[in-house]
Amino acid sequence: MRSATFLERSPSILRLNPNPRPGICHQQSIQISRTRITTGTFPRGGECEDKELVRNQVQWDHRQDEAVNRNGVNFLRTHVIPHNPKSPLQQRNRNHFADGVETWRSLRESQRRFYNGIAKRTSGYNLFLSKWMESHTRGEEPTFPLILAGTPFEGNEGWFILRRGKRPLFECRLADAFEIALTVEDAPYDFVLRLGGVEDVITIENISALGLPVTLEGLGLKVRLDLSEGASG
Repeated sequence: MRSATFLERSPSILRLNPNPRPGICHQQSIQISRTRITTGTFPRGGECEDKELVRNQVQWDHRQDEAVNRNGVNFLRTHVIPHNPKSPLQQRNRNHFADGVETWRSLRESQRRFYNGIAKRTSGYNLFLSKWMESHTRGEEPTFPLILAGTPFEGNEGWFILRRGKRPLFECRLADAFEIALTVEDAPYDFVLRLGGVEDVITIENISALGLPVTLEGLGLKVRLDLSEGASG
């Protein structure tokens, strides 16, 4: 049987599933924070219902077991060191991933801002690395956001807003110069000129066919977009 620790003042802090999964049992001790407490027993694979167990600095002997929270369920499992054959393919993937990390760090701020803006339920960093590894798997060269420099015309008092769908990616006053980054494959984009509460929306379906430099006009406002240096990262 496995030995588990229970707080003497609250023996029910560790509650076990009455129908634990079968498994081999052995001795194991737990320490919660710095409080040593009396021991009880339960089988390996038994579920722990107390959600505070893992968060309260439960320290297991990781040579044998570890506490895990999966899908809101706390349970114990035997600690397993992942198989690491260091095969040529595995090493190539690791090297390519490391190259992706370095490339992310070398991106311009506008390019990182673009990935952070379009990412859903993840970070821009993870999205970029996902695209980077997918291109490696397909044997293709990775693509980078094109960098567009915005130059305002004299007298502009409105706003320039970049959207993808309903999600705003960037906005700034048209009186200021700015820099945005866009990928061809993530189009379409909405280029919005706003003055007061009125907007003029220009939808761009194909960045490659935009014909840069280009001047956007609407609501009496003008802004020139041009391809900037360092568009490949």
